[in-house]
Amino acid sequence: MFSVQSGMLRGGRKVVALFLLVGMLSLAIVPMVVNAQATATASTSGFGAAFGYAQSIGPIAYTQAGSIGNGFASATAFTPVSSSLSTVFTSGPAAAFATSIGTPFGSNAFVQVASFFGGFASGTAFGSP
Repeated sequence: MFSVQSGMLRGGRKVVALFLLVGMLSLAIVPMVVNAQATATASTSGFGAAFGYAQSIGPIAYTQAGSIGNGFASATAFTPVSSSLSTVFTSGPAAAFATSIGTPFGSNAFVQVASFFGGFASGTAFGSP
């Protein structure tokens, strides 16, 4: 006579349950295929300094751009689920900084500009999930 303890599987059922568990876990932990792009440019004329920084980590896109004096900087980053753009332009005695981040969970953008004695500064930041 067979005696089965409650809550336990016997023989071949254990193997089937193990294969089902391994199969379900392999589907759950398959990494998401992410195609990402990141571009940064910076240019100056005369007196000035500029930088652009772009990075994508998995589904997260992050950019920074900064300029002081006569300069221009731009940074873009794209993933299949998020994007980020930061651009600044300065002329004369001025400074600008822009940063943005785009994630599947939300986005953030920040711009700071300063201009003195006839200088000009502008900045744009954009992030989207």
